[in-house]
Amino acid sequence: DLTGLERARSIRLSEVKTRAMMIRMAHDGYLEMDLDTREARAMPKLFEALANAAGRRDYDVLFFRSEAVGEPHGELSLLNYQLKVNGVDRVDVSRDRGVVIEPRDGRVVIGEDRDFAFGGGVRAGNLQFDGTDYAFDYETFSIELNAVEQCKLKVKDDGEKDVRERAKRKRVRNALENIEGVLRVDVPINRSGRLSEVYPQYPVLVTDAPSYVYWDDAAIEQGAYERERFRFVVEPFSLDSLDALGRQELVFDGTLESGDLLPPIQERLQVMEDLYLGFTTSTPHGGYQV
Repeated sequence: DLTGLERARSIRLSEVKTRAMMIRMAHDGYLEMDLDTREARAMPKLFEALANAAGRRDYDVLFFRSEAVGEPHGELSLLNYQLKVNGVDRVDVSRDRGVVIEPRDGRVVIGEDRDFAFGGGVRAGNLQFDGTDYAFDYETFSIELNAVEQCKLKVKDDGEKDVRERAKRKRVRNALENIEGVLRVDVPINRSGRLSEVYPQYPVLVTDAPSYVYWDDAAIEQGAYERERFRFVVEPFSLDSLDALGRQELVFDGTLESGDLLPPIQERLQVMEDLYLGFTTSTPHGGYQV
């Protein structure tokens, strides 16, 4: 226990400024303070924060800031005790890994043990997901990709440098669609990023169902390759080190399905020179029957 005067002497501030600082710390849960006697007692949260700062303990950077306008900042259900938070522009899951959530309509539903559900965008290294149903699992420090409409890709181009002499990232011109799987943000003992050099492979994407690539953009032969008839079915895959993906890492095994045009063709999709996903193949002896 200590008083405001004792603390002021130890840090060489006025008693008034020190007392105001201690009141703020009490409000944030670091101290328990008696305003009558002006005595304060350190709470476990203070010792945890000190251990975090000294690198002796892992911690997370999760923070939900509500800037709701015209609606409640939060609504707590008394049926399941889930807290719906409105007006959330972004959630930094891991600053060290560059994993950021941008909730659709600014809405996040927080459940037990810091798990939460949301829709919208997720940025992870060179990948940008857009979907309607994600579930963040705090214990495993991962995001379940339950309904992802698109996964846009960027590729590192070592041949071009930015002003800081880093390899430029270029947008791949078509996307992976209908992805299901899990985004492993980091190992659960490295939520703070203090052990990132020990686990350089994170974040990691693992899919557990087929996903799809289409070429129905109007810029490609005036949209002649309609997605209902022409698509590449990507087999389940995994990608690690998502912030360092180059052309050699962005390869996907699967099958080209083209309706009645050609028989199914098993191939490996990769980033082509024009930055579309595609492949080059040779016809078998005698060609294909069309």
